[in-house]
Amino acid sequence: GMPCPIEGSDYGSSTAYYYPSNNYQPYPKIISFAHGNVTEFTFARYRHLKGLVWLPNLNEKGDQR
Repeated sequence: GMPCPIEGSDYGSSTAYYYPSNNYQPYPKIISFAHGNVTEFTFARYRHLKGLVWLPNLNEKGDQR
């Protein structure tokens, strides 16, 4: 975990988690759980990718690989 980007480490050192891009989501994000709320933070350089979802990788027959 990591501190919440807004609250800082005074509130706790593991109130947020970093999630790198993966097979489903093409942009990294930080999710904060401070105060019982779920808040998603994204990075400005990846803003143009927000909302995109990777399509399944299909072979010539249309089956997922």
